[in-house]
Amino acid sequence: MTSTFILCAGVSTIFWNPISNVYGRRPVYILTVAIGAAMSGASGAARSYGELVAFRCLNGFFGGVPLGLGSATVCDMFFAHERGLYMGIYTVAFITGGHVAPIIGGYIERDLSWHWCFYVPAILTGSVWVIFVLTVPETLYSRLPEAMARPSRSWTQNMLMIGRAHPTRRLHMKDFLRPFYMLRYPSVLVPTAYYSISFAYGSILFIITSANLFREVYHYKPQQTGLLLGIPITLGSLIGELVAGGFSDWISKRRALARGGERSPEDRLLTVIPASLLIPLGTIIEGVCLDKETHWIGVAMGIAIASTGLQIATTAVYTYTAEVRPPDKLT
Repeated sequence: MTSTFILCAGVSTIFWNPISNVYGRRPVYILTVAIGAAMSGASGAARSYGELVAFRCLNGFFGGVPLGLGSATVCDMFFAHERGLYMGIYTVAFITGGHVAPIIGGYIERDLSWHWCFYVPAILTGSVWVIFVLTVPETLYSRLPEAMARPSRSWTQNMLMIGRAHPTRRLHMKDFLRPFYMLRYPSVLVPTAYYSISFAYGSILFIITSANLFREVYHYKPQQTGLLLGIPITLGSLIGELVAGGFSDWISKRRALARGGERSPEDRLLTVIPASLLIPLGTIIEGVCLDKETHWIGVAMGIAIASTGLQIATTAVYTYTAEVRPPDKLT
């Protein structure tokens, strides 16, 4: 149930981001978040395993859109020297959201039923959709000189989605293949491969194995498993972000000053060094503690250490790839 959602959430970015680059962020957010909430509710109402898998796939394809579109929105709104901090706030939100859920999920399953593990997210997502409709304006805009010369879109136009957010762009089939085209650049390919491995071992590994392992080793019930997984992985993310965002901006600024004001996106990769040590260290600690069946605190410490490293890596890689990518050729 977790893997199918994650897979479809990842694929959805390839489809929805090009559409948002032409028609705007706001309509994509409003459409996909609404359908995502509906698919979460449908997952709870599923009457068979096949239905549940199908609705989870659709839930990921629509509900996971803010996961990929959020970084683009951050780049719309903030200058390069600010992005480390605000990209960090965004990344800690989407990573910690998935980490907080296990803390309460076990109690929902125990006191209500597994169906409510999907109904509650549907209700929460529906509430977020209302916030999107009422408060989130269009952030996409054209940087072309001729576009800058035109009158700015009014608040009413943005909120009511009147007209196209980027009138000079057209959607082409090649736009959906652009993520694969970008892999020709080592500056995109290497961070992508690094982050894929880091996310797999610094987060997903714990999420998809904890139920079986904690039940086998500690004889835990779902709510106990949720606490042992959710609390350390959430605290680790928060601790990591206290270091990552501001530290990344500070390093970038200091090294730019040393070069006479010239910024280099690669400066942010220095932040990855501690992450590259913490993620494998935390994973090894958790594995050894489970193998030796030590006290649960050792497992918690391992998860927290890996989660801290992952959050540092997330902020650094997201900010770096947003700044280093070649100029946009969609115009």
